[in-house]
Amino acid sequence: MIRKIVATASFAALAMVLGSVAMAQTAAAPPAPSGVMTAHFTTFLTDVLAGRVPADIAETLKSQSSTMLTQVRSDLGKFGEFRRLQYVRQDMSQGYRQYHYVAVFDKGSQPVVFVTNSSGVIYGFFQDQPTPKEAGPPSSSLTRTFSGFFTDVLAGRVPSASMSATMRSGLTPSMMSRIRGSFASLGAFVGLRFVKHDTTQGYQGYHYSAVFQNGSQPIVFVTDSSGTIVGFFQDQPQ
Repeated sequence: MIRKIVATASFAALAMVLGSVAMAQTAAAPPAPSGVMTAHFTTFLTDVLAGRVPADIAETLKSQSSTMLTQVRSDLGKFGEFRRLQYVRQDMSQGYRQYHYVAVFDKGSQPVVFVTNSSGVIYGFFQDQPTPKEAGPPSSSLTRTFSGFFTDVLAGRVPSASMSATMRSGLTPSMMSRIRGSFASLGAFVGLRFVKHDTTQGYQGYHYSAVFQNGSQPIVFVTDSSGTIVGFFQDQPQ
């Protein structure tokens, strides 16, 4: 599944939103959440669907609340009136908890995920995505585009590469500083080594190993059908 440091395109990609969330997709499953947490998530979704900015959410999520409200209401509005959340499972990794539910509406349902920190503050909210399908390797020009994007971010520059307006607005100096900090211990950036390419819900996930002088880090670039970069985040090891 596509996830982690920055980004977004649509609600389907809201996993990366806000992405200051650092998370992996596998971990031991903790016990079911309390009724209080489920009520908290129900209030959050109710507020978003009503066009209100929810309380008790991370600043990075709050800063993009306008986009979130529009996208979530657009994607979930077709299901009619929201009824309840049905718990599925919970994962935990790197201090973040991922609560998987099915959002039940009067005309259908949609799997969703809420992400919180250890204090219960909501850092992310997104549709649960199906297993990605494997696809072919990228062109050398696309790899160069991703390398240039990554080099710019590590240098504290807003990348010149084609990317979504939402993602561009999310690459604030503060966010880029946090990204740079997460790679600082690895030394100078050397290059990208392609790992795999998968696709889900119209989005392309290009998995690479970012090679540095002192080590490497799996990362993913996500593009939409037109090749515009809509996501960038740390990946889990392959």
